[in-house]
Amino acid sequence: MTDFSTHAALFDRMLIRERLELYMSALDRLDRELVIDCFTEDAELEYDVKPERYVGGAQFFEALSQVFARFSSTNHALSNSQVIVSGDTARVESRATAVLVDKESQRTSIRGVRYLDDLVRCGNDWKIRRRIHQPLWQYDVDGAACILPGLTK
Repeated sequence: MTDFSTHAALFDRMLIRERLELYMSALDRLDRELVIDCFTEDAELEYDVKPERYVGGAQFFEALSQVFARFSSTNHALSNSQVIVSGDTARVESRATAVLVDKESQRTSIRGVRYLDDLVRCGNDWKIRRRIHQPLWQYDVDGAACILPGLTK
């Protein structure tokens, strides 16, 4: 028999995973409000190898939307995550795959990413308070090599 605390912990992990997936979906749609809502106002974000640093989802989105303007399509997919909940905070290590199609060259980049996230409970939800985004690997494919349904040569 499982007790309430086990159910609560499972529910928290589900909500956290849902938040991470919502972020990726909002990112691919460039939904400003949803991306911003995934983070606390004072969230610290560190992106890429350089790294680029941002405070809060709004600052991050403004920089991101400029970068994403060069892509005709993106797809971010969360593959796995380890979620450790401790009261009203959580630490998550996730892996994801990002697919980015360049508007001009039609070159497709496929990248493996590691996310290290600290989340905090905000009411009945969870938000990202700190994120480190680490690219792990990448390969590129020429657009001419891509076969898309409905397109013939």
